[in-house]
Amino acid sequence: MSSNLGSILLDMAIKVYGEPTSKSSGIVRFKKSKGVAINISDGTWFDFTESRGGGVTDFIDQYFPDRKKTDVFKEFGGSNFMTGLMAGIHLHIDI
Repeated sequence: MSSNLGSILLDMAIKVYGEPTSKSSGIVRFKKSKGVAINISDGTWFDFTESRGGGVTDFIDQYFPDRKKTDVFKEFGGSNFMTGLMAGIHLHIDI
């Protein structure tokens, strides 16, 4: 798995939500109340208000739907989209 998926996802979330509201033990939260949690360790996210989440590719599908996944992935520091895609699929299945 790509070791930087969590940081790529965090950068994407900051672009979408702004600065995090809290950070602890590898979990970064956005919004108040239930909000959104990013797990930096495994590169996953969950929106408690919308009851949806997943891996990096799911985040791209949700928040950058009109853009090519490869372009978004590279914009946020991903160097090999296929590696990220495979890791994202693996993580998505394991959730």
